[in-house]
Amino acid sequence: DEGSGQSLVDLPQTRPALPAHTGASAQRRMIADRAPTEAAAAAAPGPMSNATGKEGKPKLRKPRFIEVNRLNPDSRGVNVFAKVVQVSPVASDLAEVVLGDASARVTFRARGDQVQLCQPGSILRIQNALVVMVKGYIRLEVNKWGVAKPAPDHADFEVAALDISAVEYELAQA
Repeated sequence: DEGSGQSLVDLPQTRPALPAHTGASAQRRMIADRAPTEAAAAAAPGPMSNATGKEGKPKLRKPRFIEVNRLNPDSRGVNVFAKVVQVSPVASDLAEVVLGDASARVTFRARGDQVQLCQPGSILRIQNALVVMVKGYIRLEVNKWGVAKPAPDHADFEVAALDISAVEYELAQA
């Protein structure tokens, strides 16, 4: 801009010039120009490597199971063992299932094949579930990333009377 009193020569450069006494000259290469070395090829992870650099499948973490009373409206990635108390069909492939553990009860939205798993008295292992809000009430749901399977080897327990799905939540305005 001529009116500003500055020319392009006066503007600072984004890359400082190399000092003349080093004898080095600036080099700029394309990545494809550089031939891969053996060390670089060995350090590059292969298609089936994990973070440790070993070949094979990535190491999975053991799931941490929580109690039902620790669920809140923001819960994601939930792992619980729960006993089925009551099954209420809503549609042909949807049922609302009351299930719980020794700490509390929650309503689980079972879809498709999950409906057949939910028989009163059976214990389920639910992994990577999420909490969804339906009309202000908590519902536990398993999407395509989660799993609900029977857990016949899990110890039997008495289901608590506290129902966390009966508590209505409302969005607070900040």
